[in-house]
Parts: sequence; structure tokens; C-alpha cells
Amino acid sequence: MSFLSSFQLTRFALPASSLFVLTMFLIGAGLNFLWAIPANDSWLTLVGILGHAFIMTALLASSFVYYRDTTAWLQTVFEKLRATTPTPQA
Repeated sequence: MSFLSSFQLTRFALPASSLFVLTMFLIGAGLNFLWAIPANDSWLTLVGILGHAFIMTALLASSFVYYRDTTAWLQTVFEKLRATTPTPQA
């Protein structure tokens, strides 16, 4: 069942999902570059480590929220589609 759900999610939300993943990658890679600027013996390295942990945790949490909301939206769309599609009479 999860395979079918993932397939439907990918099929109907691919452009938005691709943009979301690209945005997450750009934010993560850009801030990783920023966190690596201070020297290893600087106190700013601790700020970089904490900042990296905070941002990556936020990005991971946002992916869970995105998946939950997209799944709920997809269920709503399918319910409306089932309600408006006439059933064939045998």
C-alpha cells in the first residue's frame, strides 16, 4: 500500500516535490558552505556546528510536514474525484 501511495504522490506532485527538494538542497549546501568559513580553532566553529544542527533538523522536519500535507491534499483530491465520477451501471 505504501508503494502505491508513494507512486501517486510522485505522479501528482512531482513539480512541487522537485522544487521542494531543490530548495532544501540549496539551503543545506549554501549554509554548509557558510558554516565552514571560520577556522577550526575559532569559537565561531561552535556557532557553525550548532547552526548546522538547527538548520538540518528544521529541513528534515519540514520534509515530514510537506509529506503529510501533500498526502492529505492528495486524499482530498481523490475523494472529490470519486464523488464526481459516475459509477458505471452494470
